Amino acid sequence: MYRQALLATLIAMSTAACASGGNASATGALTSRQSDIITRSEIAETQGLLTAWDAVQRLRPRFLRNAGRTSVRGSGDNRAIVRVDDNVAGLPEVLRSIDISEVMEIRYYSAVDATARFGGMYGRGIIHVITRQR
Repeated sequence: MYRQALLATLIAMSTAACASGGNASATGALTSRQSDIITRSEIAETQGLLTAWDAVQRLRPRFLRNAGRTSVRGSGDNRAIVRVDDNVAGLPEVLRSIDISEVMEIRYYSAVDATARFGGMYGRGIIHVITRQR
């Protein structure tokens, strides 16, 4: 009896979670999917941005946070890797050299998403900059 009640509760909770689907609430809050993207229109609406670093720092500073420990020893850099279009560009400081006028979109991929999409070397996540040159 207890197992059936627990199972029914778990099914109800997972159904409710799936039904919400991460859609924006009635207040218009960003969904988690949207909060991982800085769009060209969002960049255009923000005054004083000169570089991709400025955009990320002002609009989504969490993209720049450390991903946590990446090894048992805790050594090594654990910040996201930056990709510009289809090329690895380096660590987040490289965003300082990307002129904001060239940026179409900046997208953050978590470690899990980055590893699944781009491979094992991206276990710290990716800040993916898509430029007009693409």
